[in-house]
Amino acid sequence: MAILKLITQPSSIMDKAIASAAGPLKVMKAPTGMNFAIEIDVDKAIVKAVEKDPLLQSIMVDKANEIYEDLVSRIGKNLQATDKGAVTLKDAGQNDKLEKLITVVNKGIEEARKIAVDRAQKDVLKAWDELVKARKDYTKYKIKIGVKITTGLAGLAVSIGLLAGGVVSFGASSIPGIVGMVKSTAAIGAQIVSASQEIETAQKRLEGNLKTIEQRFVNAKGEFTKKGKSQEAGAALLEQFLGTSGPFAVVASIKGAVDDLGTIKSKFGGLKVNSHDAAKNLHSILEKVAEARKKFFADVDKEVKKAGTSKATADRKEIEKRLDAVLDPFTSKVDAALRAVIEYQSRYKTAEPKITVAEKRVAELAKLKGKGWKVFENVLVFSDLALSFADPGQYAKVGESLAGILPSVGGLAADKITKKVFEGTFLEG
Repeated sequence: MAILKLITQPSSIMDKAIASAAGPLKVMKAPTGMNFAIEIDVDKAIVKAVEKDPLLQSIMVDKANEIYEDLVSRIGKNLQATDKGAVTLKDAGQNDKLEKLITVVNKGIEEARKIAVDRAQKDVLKAWDELVKARKDYTKYKIKIGVKITTGLAGLAVSIGLLAGGVVSFGASSIPGIVGMVKSTAAIGAQIVSASQEIETAQKRLEGNLKTIEQRFVNAKGEFTKKGKSQEAGAALLEQFLGTSGPFAVVASIKGAVDDLGTIKSKFGGLKVNSHDAAKNLHSILEKVAEARKKFFADVDKEVKKAGTSKATADRKEIEKRLDAVLDPFTSKVDAALRAVIEYQSRYKTAEPKITVAEKRVAELAKLKGKGWKVFENVLVFSDLALSFADPGQYAKVGESLAGILPSVGGLAADKITKKVFEGTFLEG
């Protein structure tokens, strides 16, 4: 069986489509991190047939697009309708009712998703049946529909229900930005691990190939000198360069060494950029959390002063204790990730001089192409310096640290934090 993709809309496109369908919103927030895909599991023969005749796929693709557009429209209309009520509740300071409205919005979006899944099952299968009528030879094939509609890890409550209308709410304006940076940083972590693994593979291959190729040229010196025929020497050197057949050919080739070094340099340059981006993001995340905390307590202190009671003063200390208990697990993970990135950057500084040595070795070998027997008048200089551009322990650690902050950001829902720290205090309500 093989997968035939009918439609795939990433979050970068779907988020914009939903925001556009909803139009300007005063209180509600359009969900982010949503993506949509319809795939069918079919026999490989069907995939090949569709590739040769795109018209066969057009009916199902049209159905898939209709389902996607209907889903976006439903979510947009839901947000438009509920935003008006949210404005009224915000102006009246009715946070409890606003929370209930958010629940209704979330439920409405979930229902729209379910409708999209059900409709996809029916409409795409119906489209398949139409294709079978046109192509009787497809009757023997079975298909399985797969519909994927997902949202970001933080969930719809964070994206939609920010409780911006509350008298005191933690991070209502800051949290969405933090969530976005966390997702971006986790993605950078995956890129770092992937690039480091490619460097590790290339470095092992390059180190072994350099030793093999260099030794082969040294051993060949006497043979070429003995023959003294530049034409034969040139042909053999070309074989050595390409790694083709011949008396001095090996699986390792100069061309392969050049390619491996190119991969290492390219990926290493990307790693430096990625690690700097990750460090800046992590630092910015900590700053935003600190700013949200500062603003939160500025609002709390105003309410304490307004209340003017001993209970309010005592509750202020308890609120601070509770908030720090909620934030610490997240900020601790961000701190740990930042330390891992800094350590990772320091470790990779040691790789740069090794890359320089490898460049010189590869450059000397590359010069040998087409030089004929004269190249053997000089013996190549070997280097016993281990390459070690990539340290598996380092990139695994930084990858795990950056990925680890993603699950913890789910606890930063503004409404949940506010409710938790205010429970039983003079600000509950």
